[in-house]
Amino acid sequence: MATPYEVVELSPSDQDPESNIRQDRRRDHVLVRGAVTFLVVAAVLVAVAGFNLRPAMANMTNVVVLDEDLPKEMVQGAMKFLEDNYNNDEMVAATSIYAESTEVTVSTVGDKPFTSTKPKQVASFLDNLRNKMGGTNLKFTITKVEGNTHTDTWTSDAGKGSCVATWGQDASGQWRIVKDEISFEPKVPVEPQPEEEEPKPFEGEPVPRDVVEQEIGWFEGHFHDNEMRQAATMYAEKTLVTVNGGIEQGGPFTGHTPQKVSLYLNSIRNQMGGKDMTFSVTEVHDDWHKATWTSAAGKMKTVSTWAKDDSGNWKIVKEAITFRPKEWE
Repeated sequence: MATPYEVVELSPSDQDPESNIRQDRRRDHVLVRGAVTFLVVAAVLVAVAGFNLRPAMANMTNVVVLDEDLPKEMVQGAMKFLEDNYNNDEMVAATSIYAESTEVTVSTVGDKPFTSTKPKQVASFLDNLRNKMGGTNLKFTITKVEGNTHTDTWTSDAGKGSCVATWGQDASGQWRIVKDEISFEPKVPVEPQPEEEEPKPFEGEPVPRDVVEQEIGWFEGHFHDNEMRQAATMYAEKTLVTVNGGIEQGGPFTGHTPQKVSLYLNSIRNQMGGKDMTFSVTEVHDDWHKATWTSAAGKMKTVSTWAKDDSGNWKIVKEAITFRPKEWE
């Protein structure tokens, strides 16, 4: 076994200075080739991936609009990322593709444009589109990528539209949307048509018109006072309330209990701005009535069926609502 002080005979290459120089040159050459290879691979990965989609990076500031062509793969990946997160109801993640200081406008036919300058404001708009207007199943189609902008069309269950987006790069080199001009064409709801069938004579107890008007007036008062549980007691414990055909037909709401109805009423009044709702009974016949109601949130038409409960009180056991939000006018 060699000791720390043992003299070891050098190999011929160790004894030859020129051989050492050649080895150093080969080593340097290998290191340079490795560095170049790494840079090339990194450049390819950036070109393909194009966009770091981590929401945490959305807070990068100092986004610079460059006079260069956008990577098409980046745009496709970023918009697919927005689409997937939107459809999963992850609006903060979806809007991380926008710069921290951005300019977004949404133009809707017959309505004032929506404007925002922050991703969180865009997230609020997307949340309203998906969860209040029924704009599920969002789908983007990229139509053009040129310079630092791209154009696309999109569809959803609430309507369709198009976008013209301008991109820039933040301090970390990530692409962000600095300007987005969005057009929105809401889908006009199709009012359900009654099925044609032979009329049958009514054999039950007809609901009195004064009862309907009294109950509707009582309902309206509690709605204005933001007392939704009391307002919803007009409905039977087992009821069926649908809006625009119900969830089963693509509508925004189906409810089977007064508690569920009260939640929907709360969303109309306190989330969609329908505080000034007024009702008008237009027809009472047999065990049903028709009515209209208007508010700042939109207009509704209702067809309601009544029956007496075990205590002899008239309650709504079925109601079909056709709701046209103000944004669709």
